[in-house]
Amino acid sequence: DYKTLNKYRRADVVISLQTVQNELSDIEHDINLRKLLWESQQNWTKLYKEWTNTPLEAINVDVLQREMNKFTQNIYMLEKGLPQNDIIPTLKYSIIEFKKSLPVIIAFRNPHLKQRHFDQLRVLVGKDIVDDEGLKLKKLLTPEILQHTDPITDISSLASNEAALETMLNKVIERWRHLDFRVVTHHGKETFIITGFEEILQHLEESQVTMTTIKSSRYINPIKQQVDEWDKRLTLLAKTVDEWIACQRRWLYLEQIFSTPDIQLVQETKIFSQIEKSWKELMRKTEQQPNALKAGTTPGTLELLQTNNIQMEKIQRALEDYLETKRLAFPRLYFLSNEDLLDILSHSKDASCVQPHLRKCFANIYYLEIVKQPMEIVTYMQSVEGEIVNFPKTVRPRGVVEQWLNSVETAMYDAVKHHMKLGLADIKQSDYIEWIQKHPGQVVLTISQVLYSREVNSTFNATNSSPHSSLLDALNKMITTINNVCLLVFMHLEQTKLLTVEALLTLQVHWRDIFESLIKHNVKNKHDFEWQRQLRYDWSDKDTNFQILQSNGVFQYGYEYLGCSSRLVVTPLTDRCYLTLTGALKLNVGGAPAGPA
Repeated sequence: DYKTLNKYRRADVVISLQTVQNELSDIEHDINLRKLLWESQQNWTKLYKEWTNTPLEAINVDVLQREMNKFTQNIYMLEKGLPQNDIIPTLKYSIIEFKKSLPVIIAFRNPHLKQRHFDQLRVLVGKDIVDDEGLKLKKLLTPEILQHTDPITDISSLASNEAALETMLNKVIERWRHLDFRVVTHHGKETFIITGFEEILQHLEESQVTMTTIKSSRYINPIKQQVDEWDKRLTLLAKTVDEWIACQRRWLYLEQIFSTPDIQLVQETKIFSQIEKSWKELMRKTEQQPNALKAGTTPGTLELLQTNNIQMEKIQRALEDYLETKRLAFPRLYFLSNEDLLDILSHSKDASCVQPHLRKCFANIYYLEIVKQPMEIVTYMQSVEGEIVNFPKTVRPRGVVEQWLNSVETAMYDAVKHHMKLGLADIKQSDYIEWIQKHPGQVVLTISQVLYSREVNSTFNATNSSPHSSLLDALNKMITTINNVCLLVFMHLEQTKLLTVEALLTLQVHWRDIFESLIKHNVKNKHDFEWQRQLRYDWSDKDTNFQILQSNGVFQYGYEYLGCSSRLVVTPLTDRCYLTLTGALKLNVGGAPAGPA
């Protein structure tokens, strides 16, 4: 019908338009390619004539390579897009032939070529070519020249590699021409020290790595002598800097020591004075000429530093021996570092100089009360917690430090033992709660444990009742005592007394557990292992001394002042640790306990 016929006619029109557009696009592309062909032909003819008649010195190699790459791409497009013709092969042949000469052109225009390389080129291609200042490019395109393409490019490559090595070497040289030591005044004294050695060492390491790279290259021959010279200078500088660092560190350490008159090392003091004189002279010269390379490679500097280091090492050994005599005189000084001990010795005329170091030498002496008038005496010791314990006899801090510290140690032992005896005598005629508040914490804890040990032993020796009922009575009495002591926590006590009460409650709870264990195991004899294995305290009237007992081990109380230190909860594991350690001590061996308990 009519509608169907009209539909097919419109489709034919659309198909015809698309075909025409495709054909026009192909024609346009073909015209563009032919236009490119003619333009390339004209441009190549023009440029070839221009290049070949241009002096070699005026040739821009980068532009030349860029244009050649452009022509090569155009030829590839034209061969692919146009039908065969006579123009494209001719143009292609001309471009390829010229491209073969590019390595020679680039080689002759290498900016790194030096006289030695031109000498090689003269032998290869002739003197008239190399020495021609107005050499035109067309003279290099002759077969006589192009046949030597590979040797010419090899010479150019050699020049580039040698230039790269020279650049690396020049960077090292330039770096050390401007690298200075940072010299500063030493704490207002008439001398200087060097800071920032790390920067010098970093640059030195980088330079030595660079020199190693250069030396390992096969292109080193032209600069080998210079490289060897700089390698020796850097090696010398590295040795000097190492000795310099060691010398400065030792000098700073010893300078503080020998600046005080209390260090009794006469011979070593004289030697150090000579070292200090040479050091100050060296640093004065360095401050005037701080360049690191010049200062570090000056003849005699390395030898001077090495000599000073050897002498100071001997001084340090003598100093170690000197400190050892002090430690042997007062062994607690072994707990101090050399710096702490030297700090004490360098201020030995001031008795208070020992105050910052007491905590390291004694278990819990934090402070000594030193009275200046009318004569200097030590009257009491104070713990970290603030508890004060008076000395029965005052100590005079005179003479060498280690001697009067021995007197302080003896006074500590006597003070603890004196207060222990007072507490033991006072407990018999005082109320227990009042007694706790009257005596030092260590006395309260120790004598309380003596009382509990004696109470258990008395239950085994009782004749009017069975051990079992006696232990029950002791347990009930212990529980009552714990309740009474707990009331002290709610009273306004001093901090030291409150700490004592807390530690006492911890021990009392443990003794309550011991009573319950003895009752549970129906222990009736004081020789039963269940009782013997407990850590017990006792007072020996015969030896007038406190004792610690466990199993078959008996140990004399040490009377080291412990202050009001806290106690951790005693667990069955703690008991086993105590039993193991006391057994080891009984056998004259040791143990290595670890952990918070």
